[in-house]
Amino acid sequence: MVSMNGMSQRSLVAVRRIGLVVWATLMITAVVFGQTTCDRAQGSYSSIQSSLFDENLVSLEPASGELFGAALAAGVLTSGTSGKRDWVLVGVPASAANVSGVWIPQAGVVECFPARSTPMSPPFQITPPAGSAQAGGEFGAALAVGDVDGDGHLDLVVGAPGIDLNGHRNQGRVFVLFGPWDPLASPPYRGGVTILDVHPTDIDPLQPTHGVRFGFSLAVGDLDHAGNLDVVVGGPMANDVSVTPATHEVGAVDIFLDVPKNGGTIYRDQHLYYPPIHREAECHFGWAVAVGNFADPFGQILTDIVAGAPDMDRPVAGGQILINGGIAAVFFGHVSGGQPRWDHSPGFYQEIGGTLYVEFGRQGSVLAAADYSGDGYCDLAVGSPGSLDAGGEPSGPEGFVMMYRGNGTVGLQSDGAMDQPLIFAIPMLADPHNLFGFSLTWSDTSGDQIVDLVIGAPGTPDIWNPSFEAGRVFIAEVDRQVKPCQWALTNVGDPSPNDGQRFGWTTAKSWRWGSNLDDIIVGSPRSDLAEVLEAGEVFVLTH
Repeated sequence: MVSMNGMSQRSLVAVRRIGLVVWATLMITAVVFGQTTCDRAQGSYSSIQSSLFDENLVSLEPASGELFGAALAAGVLTSGTSGKRDWVLVGVPASAANVSGVWIPQAGVVECFPARSTPMSPPFQITPPAGSAQAGGEFGAALAVGDVDGDGHLDLVVGAPGIDLNGHRNQGRVFVLFGPWDPLASPPYRGGVTILDVHPTDIDPLQPTHGVRFGFSLAVGDLDHAGNLDVVVGGPMANDVSVTPATHEVGAVDIFLDVPKNGGTIYRDQHLYYPPIHREAECHFGWAVAVGNFADPFGQILTDIVAGAPDMDRPVAGGQILINGGIAAVFFGHVSGGQPRWDHSPGFYQEIGGTLYVEFGRQGSVLAAADYSGDGYCDLAVGSPGSLDAGGEPSGPEGFVMMYRGNGTVGLQSDGAMDQPLIFAIPMLADPHNLFGFSLTWSDTSGDQIVDLVIGAPGTPDIWNPSFEAGRVFIAEVDRQVKPCQWALTNVGDPSPNDGQRFGWTTAKSWRWGSNLDDIIVGSPRSDLAEVLEAGEVFVLTH
């Protein structure tokens, strides 16, 4: 999965109340992991030379502040391009979009880069579909890829959480762009488009201008085992209209099953709020979403959904409340009344938050799922990268990641038998600005058929070429033979670090053709390009 991907949690241009404004304006997607103690000296550490970056990508039309690299994905858009890897798809949510000759500011675009450009397969740009381009719409703030309609062609799901609809500011909208793809055609997606919207009954009638930021996070997966991929959409600013008056900004997750090709505008099949027992205002459930087969309670085998609520306040011993400690909830897929369901039914829902909580830690703001333990069930990495203060700078911890193992009928576990929270790895770079765990991607970087965890820490300083918030990426390889599992950490920084460029804000993987290795894709959305300030860059790391 790509997260979203990605700010895969608030978009780089999102807006939120004081104390989280910059977080909301910069965030799109990520993941992380670790051990039952909080020691820094876990495993071994080394550095990779920046020469291993095979290429760097820049916008087709660079502009200051457009946030190129705020969301990332990769996949095979066209065949026969004789390249070294998949296409790299880059969200540029603050870019102006040229729609029918009219430039619309901050409408957002997605730019697509082949492994090797040819006359028939050049890089190309996707603008918002006709009638949906809007100033500040943030098209490209979140991305997910997969064969949604099961026809053998890759489809692209694009979030635009800044779109205003029917008077609701930042209501948001999601577009499913269907292949096949033709880089020379307009539009390049030849299978048409289907629009996913907030259901009218999920809108708070007492706040006619409040928006959901629908499309802030995305995931795709075969939820009902029908053979095609379904779509999960997070709307972390949604009010809970199941009560009156509605609870403010609880957040919500919408499930779209069997999305039709060229299907016009459609609404969700199911709607999820955070479970009532701990539901609270401004917990922002749906900030991150992921899917995977984590467990099969009562023999049910449908795919499961997990969503983060990073601003949930967490009670701890002694009556203390940890503000924005964060949590996540897993909804185990099951059949009820002959229909697939994801809900709060007893035995089919689990809260996960671990024992390691930090005030403003924002656990659950990043999620990534894969079977790293090799037992046939997905494991879950949960990022807790910390918070930002009202001035826009991190004020919380330097970040950590928690691991939870899928375990048959039991559900997700973090019992210390195999897994441990992985705290920021290099003591010499310990800093409250690190945002360790801000982005997460599972990828086989060593060719051993075991997934490794790629961890973004975009606030990390570069002490060798002194730069504030230059950013770094960590690659954690697991040793399954040792219990608890041990992780060998490698880290790599931006080849040309500068202050504030946020290398590692987003991460993704790309399959390297003819190899057992994945390439790692790293977004640096605040990088300067010559005289174009904060235009953004994307790097592809080979092995």
